[in-house]
Amino acid sequence: MLHARRHRLTLLVASLLVALYLLLVQDKIALPNRAAAALWDLAHLPLFFLLTVIFDHSVLKRHPRRAAVWLQLLLPPLVVFAIGTELLQSLTNREPSLGDVITDSVGIGLATLWLASSRYVGAGWKKMLRGIVFAIAASLLIQPGVLLWADYHIKHNFPMLSDFESIIDSSNWSLGKRSAEQARDGRHSLKIVFPTQLYSGTTLRHFPTDWSAYKTLHLSVFNPGNDTLPLSLRIHDRKHELGEQPYHDRFNYNFAAGPGWTDVQLPINRIASGPRDRKLDLGQLAALRLFYQGLPADGTVVYLDAVYLD
Repeated sequence: MLHARRHRLTLLVASLLVALYLLLVQDKIALPNRAAAALWDLAHLPLFFLLTVIFDHSVLKRHPRRAAVWLQLLLPPLVVFAIGTELLQSLTNREPSLGDVITDSVGIGLATLWLASSRYVGAGWKKMLRGIVFAIAASLLIQPGVLLWADYHIKHNFPMLSDFESIIDSSNWSLGKRSAEQARDGRHSLKIVFPTQLYSGTTLRHFPTDWSAYKTLHLSVFNPGNDTLPLSLRIHDRKHELGEQPYHDRFNYNFAAGPGWTDVQLPINRIASGPRDRKLDLGQLAALRLFYQGLPADGTVVYLDAVYLD
């Protein structure tokens, strides 16, 4: 009996130490794509699920007959541990996150439902509670699954950056909706309605960042109006993004989009030479942005299509 108790306490202490290391010491590792990042962000959930099961097995081996008493013994220490580890992160190079506390709590809650289903309910309720656990766990995997498909689409289509034949392409831009009203190639483009704000525009957020093997960037803009529109294109790399982001430290290109289609072709070596005092790192580009020079009139619209490298 004593040996078994020591074994359970050792398991609990070891689990708590591992959890503290992961929560307080181990920083976010380099991840290959957004799906992996989304799964990493969910890592708190299985961690606290396991901690709840281990705590229940190690400390609450003799379970009370009443579920309410069991919950009073089980939940407070785990919730305090979840909140405490986030507060302790302020003493490290990591910042506390309410989202992490919520994810921790979901993990604790799912484990509690799982444990309760085998002790305090009948067979019918057992199936229902475990079904709820599986359903919630499966729903949390939807976003990583969608991101995995989106990242595959982006990588598979490269060097096409956006042709807007897939809704994934339009979702990669910060502003604009997929439209069949105009198209330079295929059947769709990105319809951009500029907000009446200075330098409003749209940014390509997710794309293969190594352009070093290519010679030219292409994109086409359709202006449905009668007036020429002053537009700008900016491209910057990771170094610029991590710094103070001055104007002269990125590639900037101003052009006039007259009525109808305007086709833009930019040599990659010209893009690389955009910064005043250095070269852009073509292996670590971070963003491409198309925006209006100045303040657009209300209802100003353009269509973007055929954004690709060759």
